[in-house]
Amino acid sequence: MNDIISQTHKTCYSFLQQFINLSVDPICLRENSGEFLICNHSFTEKLLGNLKLAEWLSTLDFETSYKLSALELEAYALECGVIMEENINLRGKQWDFIITKLTIDGIAMTIWQFSRIYRKVAANNKFEPGLTAAIDRLQKLVEELKESHKSNLSLYCLGASHSLIARILNISTGTSKNRIKHIQDRLLIDSREELFILFHVSGISVLLYRRTLQCITRNVNRLLKK
Repeated sequence: MNDIISQTHKTCYSFLQQFINLSVDPICLRENSGEFLICNHSFTEKLLGNLKLAEWLSTLDFETSYKLSALELEAYALECGVIMEENINLRGKQWDFIITKLTIDGIAMTIWQFSRIYRKVAANNKFEPGLTAAIDRLQKLVEELKESHKSNLSLYCLGASHSLIARILNISTGTSKNRIKHIQDRLLIDSREELFILFHVSGISVLLYRRTLQCITRNVNRLLKK
């Protein structure tokens, strides 16, 4: 039985590894025991370097490592399980730190994501009126979407193919394509690149990230049981 559970966890982690590798932000997963499990390519390139994942946190200055660990404890304590801390300095660069609580088969863990959050106020000053209007349309559209459609959009913008989305959400490939086409038609855009830019610039990627990971975990477990 333990071997079966262990294999299930390995398969689930392998799937999560593929998912986080779709992100350009540095991301890693840490078990509540304190063990770092996996990280994506961006984390290795931008934060890890030649270090081993297990020793990375201990190489940071005390103030930074203490702050990250304290935020993790706070995330575990909160019901929503999501915390963001702005302007964390790592390797000479400022990051916004987003930590998310997640449970896989009863094992509690956290997702550590390092990003830069651009808010709507800044976007209004920085971007052309046409892009600002498109961001407004996307934000209003997302509010109207059903949960499955939100997961569909998030997975697509993170780089998943329609066939992979279909497997995760237990829908047909055609359904995934039709949902995305409907969203693009509503936004008056016709390319994946434009949708990707809007998804991330608007800040919606951060809002949907935890929900999408939970959706993946839930459905991966379902697929493993088949």
